[in-house]
Amino acid sequence: MSDRANKKNTTTSRDRLLVLSAVAIFAALFVSVVWNLIDERREVETPLFVGVLNSQTGPLAASEKLVSYGTILAIEEINGNGGLLGRKVLAVVADGASDDDTFASEAERLIDEEKVSVLVGCYTSSSRKRVKDVVEGRDHLLIYPLPYEGVEKSENVIWTGPTANQQIIPAIHWAVDELNPQSFLLVGSDYIWPRTVNAIVRDQLDSLGLELVDERYVYLGANGSSESAVAVAADAVARLKPDIIINTLVGDGIEMFATALVDRGIDLKKTPMLSFAVSEVELAHLPPGLLDGGYTAWSYFESLEHPQNAELIGKFKQRWPDVEAVNDAMLTAYYSVMLWAQAVNEAKTDSIEPVKYQMGLQSIDSPSGVISIDSETAHAWREVYVGKFLPNGKIESVWSSGRPVRPMPYPISRTKRSWIEYVESLHTAWGGWTNPIDDSIESASDEK
Repeated sequence: MSDRANKKNTTTSRDRLLVLSAVAIFAALFVSVVWNLIDERREVETPLFVGVLNSQTGPLAASEKLVSYGTILAIEEINGNGGLLGRKVLAVVADGASDDDTFASEAERLIDEEKVSVLVGCYTSSSRKRVKDVVEGRDHLLIYPLPYEGVEKSENVIWTGPTANQQIIPAIHWAVDELNPQSFLLVGSDYIWPRTVNAIVRDQLDSLGLELVDERYVYLGANGSSESAVAVAADAVARLKPDIIINTLVGDGIEMFATALVDRGIDLKKTPMLSFAVSEVELAHLPPGLLDGGYTAWSYFESLEHPQNAELIGKFKQRWPDVEAVNDAMLTAYYSVMLWAQAVNEAKTDSIEPVKYQMGLQSIDSPSGVISIDSETAHAWREVYVGKFLPNGKIESVWSSGRPVRPMPYPISRTKRSWIEYVESLHTAWGGWTNPIDDSIESASDEK
C-alpha cells in the first residue's frame, strides 16, 4: 500500500474516532441532563413532610389536639397557595398519648421513618424535654408553640410561645399593682413547668417583700392520689386565706381544684386566682362560671380586636365546626408553621441547617401582634396580655404590654448556672421531668 493510501486510512480512522468520541460525549451529556431532569422532577413531586406531634388521646388530648389543628390549618393554607419550593406539604400526625415516653418514640419514628422536615408540637415541658433530646441526637428541628418556664437553650429547638418574662413575671406585677395582694398561695401540677414557674414566682415575691403562705403540688393525672392532693391544697386555701392563688395546674387538675374551692365556699371574686394554663379552650370544657372572677395571662386572646383575628377564627371554625374557641397555642402553632415556611422559601431548601439559620431572621404579623424569632436565643418576641374570665366563657383583656417583649429564657433573679442547677436537681431527684411520686400532697413552701 502506498504512503498516500496509508495516510488516507489513518486520517479516516482518526476522523471516525473523533466522531465516535463526540457522539459518546454528547450521549453522556444527554443522559446526564435527562437524569438531572428526572431527579429535579422527582424532588418536585416528592412532598415535604411536617411532623405534627401532640396528644390525640389521654388526659391532655382535649387541649393538645386543638394545637395540632393550628399546625394542620397552616399546612393546608400553604398548599392552597402552591406549596413550598414547588412541592406539596403533608402533615404526618402522631399521637403523644399524654405520655412523655410515647412523645420521644414518636419523634424518633417521625424523623427516622417518615423523614419529616420539621417537628411542630409537644405540650407539657416534660414532653418537650424528651423530644429535645431526640432532635439534638439526630440534629433535627422542633418548633415548640406553647408557653414554658425558660431555663433552656438548644441549637435544635425554636420556641414560639411566651417564656416566663413574657407571661409569668408581668402578670404577677400586674396583679400586685391592680389587686394589691399581700399573701400568695401557689398550687400546680407536679412536673418541671409548674415547679420552675413557682421558683420564678418565689424570687419575684421575695424581691417585692410579699408573703408566700404555702405551695402545693398535685400529681400529674387524675387518680385517687391527685384527688387527695387537690383536697389538701383546697383545705390550705380555706385555712390560710391567701389574698391571691397562683394556679399552674394543667389538665383535669384545673376542674378538680376549682370545684374543691367552691365546695369549701371560696369565692374567686373575693379570693382571685391567677391561672397560667387556662385558656379559652380549657374554659369551654369547665362548668359555666366555675372560674368567674379569676384571671389568666397569655400572648393572645380570642377576643382581641385585630383586623386578622375574625378571619383567622373563621378559618378554624370553618375547617373544624366543632371548635368552640381559638386559643394562644392554636394561633402560635399556626404562625409557627408560617414562619418555618418563610424560612424554607428563603433558604430555598428544607435542609435543617439553612432553615435553622433563616428561622432566626423571620417575623410575621398576627392577631396577637408581630411574632419575630430572636436570632440569639431562638425564642420569639411576644406581646403579653392579662385577661379576666367572664360568665359567658370568654376572656376579656384587661392589660397588655402594648408591644412585643424580648424573650429572656433565663430570668435575672438568679444566675444562668443557678437556674441550670435548679432544673438538674429536679431531674436527678425524679429520674425524669415529672415527679413519679403519686402522693405529692405535702407542702413545698420550704423549697427555696
